[in-house]
Amino acid sequence: MSETDEFAEALLAQLSVEINEEKEIDSLSKKIKEDNEFKVEFGDTEKIAQTLLPGLIQKVNDYMGLSVSPDLSIVGLELEELKRFKGKKVFTTKAARQFVDELFYAVSKNDLEKISDSIKKDTTKFLVYSTYVKSYISKISTT
Repeated sequence: MSETDEFAEALLAQLSVEINEEKEIDSLSKKIKEDNEFKVEFGDTEKIAQTLLPGLIQKVNDYMGLSVSPDLSIVGLELEELKRFKGKKVFTTKAARQFVDELFYAVSKNDLEKISDSIKKDTTKFLVYSTYVKSYISKISTT
């Protein structure tokens, strides 16, 4: 195993708690759906958001006097998409933007080879931006 592969593996190992947590949540979610004795019902988050949106728009209008575009909508992302989207929050230079996007994409896919390629491409950027990956993706599983 090359040194870059070890770095890539180390990054995924640092995120393994979150990744395992995601798998556990998914597994429990499936078990709940199959359990006829489980009485609590969970609403679909997108439906709940769409129900709340008109009230939120009205509050913005009342409080700030701003009109909100009728095209406004709330869109729920799948977990993998959310991880990639988190990469867009990283403040970076134009030159590093593609690197950051590729790194978040590789991590969202748990792609050891692509993470290793990112390290080979630019080790300094990897060391800087992998800290954002760890921080931002950890926040996903805790919220």
